[in-house]
Amino acid sequence: GRSVLEPVSGLSPAVIGDAREGIEQALAGASHASGGLMGSRYYETRYAPLRDEAGATTGVIAVSVDITERKEAEQELRALNAQLAEAHAAALELAEKAEASARVKSEFIANTSHEIRTPMNGVIGMTSLLLETRLSPEQREYVETVQASADALLGVIDGILDFSKLEVGKMRLEIDDFDLRITIEEVADLLAPIAQRKGLELTVAMIPPDFPSRLRGDAGRLRQVLVNLVGNAIKFTDQGEIDIKAAVLIETPTHVGVRLGVRDTGIGIPEDRQGAVFDSFTQVDGTSTRRFGGTGLGLTISKQIVELMGGTIGVESRPGEGSTFWVEIVFERQEASEAAPAELTPLIGRRVLIVDDNATNRLILREQLSAWGCRPVEARSGAEALTILGTIGSEFALVLMDLQMPEMDGQSTTARIRADLGLTSLPVVLLSSAGVQATRDVASGQFAAALAKPVRQSSLYNTLLEVLRAGDARAETPQAAGAMPIRPLKLRVLLAEDNAINQKVALRMLQRWECEVDVVGDGKAAVDAVEAKTYDAVMMDCHMPGLDGYEATLEIRRREKTTGNHVPILAMTANSLEGDRDRCLSVGMDDYVRKPVKPEDLWKALYTWSSRVAHAPVDGSAELQTSIVLDLEQLRESCGDEAELMREIRAEFRRTAPEAFARVAGAARAGDISGLVLEAHTFKGACWALGAVALGGVLARIEAVAKSGELGPVPDLMSRAEFEYNRLLAELGGGTELEAA
Repeated sequence: GRSVLEPVSGLSPAVIGDAREGIEQALAGASHASGGLMGSRYYETRYAPLRDEAGATTGVIAVSVDITERKEAEQELRALNAQLAEAHAAALELAEKAEASARVKSEFIANTSHEIRTPMNGVIGMTSLLLETRLSPEQREYVETVQASADALLGVIDGILDFSKLEVGKMRLEIDDFDLRITIEEVADLLAPIAQRKGLELTVAMIPPDFPSRLRGDAGRLRQVLVNLVGNAIKFTDQGEIDIKAAVLIETPTHVGVRLGVRDTGIGIPEDRQGAVFDSFTQVDGTSTRRFGGTGLGLTISKQIVELMGGTIGVESRPGEGSTFWVEIVFERQEASEAAPAELTPLIGRRVLIVDDNATNRLILREQLSAWGCRPVEARSGAEALTILGTIGSEFALVLMDLQMPEMDGQSTTARIRADLGLTSLPVVLLSSAGVQATRDVASGQFAAALAKPVRQSSLYNTLLEVLRAGDARAETPQAAGAMPIRPLKLRVLLAEDNAINQKVALRMLQRWECEVDVVGDGKAAVDAVEAKTYDAVMMDCHMPGLDGYEATLEIRRREKTTGNHVPILAMTANSLEGDRDRCLSVGMDDYVRKPVKPEDLWKALYTWSSRVAHAPVDGSAELQTSIVLDLEQLRESCGDEAELMREIRAEFRRTAPEAFARVAGAARAGDISGLVLEAHTFKGACWALGAVALGGVLARIEAVAKSGELGPVPDLMSRAEFEYNRLLAELGGGTELEAA
């Protein structure tokens, strides 16, 4: 009858109460747990009912465990957590203060940079204007020094401004469509003059034609990164070369991962300093006596921009051997499909000789030409080129000639190709870092064209097509290969061109030929000018703001339907694709001249299409009588002033002309477009070879109209052609002037 708790002494009332409660619950059939301090120790006690075989509760089982160490550990943990919470709160407070301080500092830098840029733009702008005035050599040197210093300072300010934007998180990417190939080539074009002044070769490695270059991203920021990497390569390289490469890492239907690398042969970076080059205000050589200037922000900014794009940047380098900085970024593909592949038929199978002492340049050109179906052959020097051409020179369609080579430069090599080997008609394209000299050499007639290094793939492609097609045209119609003598034209010409430089070039040419020229800067002004004044010809740029050249021509032709007039419109376009000529003709243009415009091409086009020559009225008016029926001077030049040959050509023309004209007339009556194009083209070539300018011009017009598929003007043109044909026969029938010649 005694309580189980009676034998226990020395326990606190709380423990005794917990024990009593546990025993009572266990006797009632429920388990119970309790704990507390017994003396200086912590215990945990669990109570459970003791049952007999019938399940009746007959007693209580109680088990006590000493948990003193666990309790002490929990107390220590709670104390540490409290300390950690206090430290975390203090850290957050410090971080907020530091972030606010950094933001204020960076915003101050950004505002200050903007304030500095305003007067700097004034300095740079005014020095540019000052350089355009008449200065003594000493004054020009002073002004150029001021301008160079201002440009350098502005570059530093721009770097600080970009850094401050990144620091405060204000830099945002502008995502838009861009062409990666063009972006790379633009960077190379921008920095090539700097590399050339140091005697370095800057090259862009072959980018395959199927490279997925039509992407979406911030082209401006990517260009900034590449300019910094290439600029650093030039700065830290004293001799050798810098090469820009692009490769595809991964390609999916929606995205393209690319790796862009800039390799140089410069001083290199020690391994223990390679990680630090991306830190702010850090250079490999941080001493006050270092050779190379700069703030040390360029690579830091580049790294942050690349990371903002979701990419990575790194470096591989060995001291004394050079460095390769690389960038890996995943770009989104453009929604539009890749551009249609270029027309390669004119290039396939053509043998091209590459003459360059630089192995990297030869490799790049070889890969580009091979990708287009050409058969490239390499020569490491002018002497080796002469040996190859002396053996199989007739097999080559074209030569790519580097200007600056040791021992024998490109100019001397080309001169010997002409003089020693007799390959006077072999086209030679000059590859030059010296743009002014190259332009002079092309103007002198020694080279077919000139390309600035590093050579853009698009420029190389267009130049190859232009040069090879010109050679093919000469081969097909050798009688017409001789250029017409450039003499005064005295025409009224409307020049529609929005680019100020192109205006000056064309205007100077036209004025030299004693033409009266009006200049307009857009298509609407051209339409209004034609409406207000009569012109012998219109030179129309295809791409102008507002109303472009195509739309302007359509509007002019629409208005001419009510007046019955027809002013010759000559397109001027930088495009070189096969369909460009057809597009020009389809909107009503009479012909087109490719940019850059060559004087002889422009003169011939104006001479052929001007209203005073090729579009004289049919009624035999006075204006008609002033058109050139037979150009004896042209015939003399074509025949080398050989009287016997001139008589033979005249006799052959008289023999074949009736049948040739009949074929043109028959195709016109039958509405046979392809036949009309062929027959008009063939008879036109014979007329121009003879010097029959008026008839040749009308036939050229018939050919152009037939190519456009619009045969409406053909009957009137055939009437003009018949009139000019009869006038020509009358001129030839007299024979006195020709025989005397």
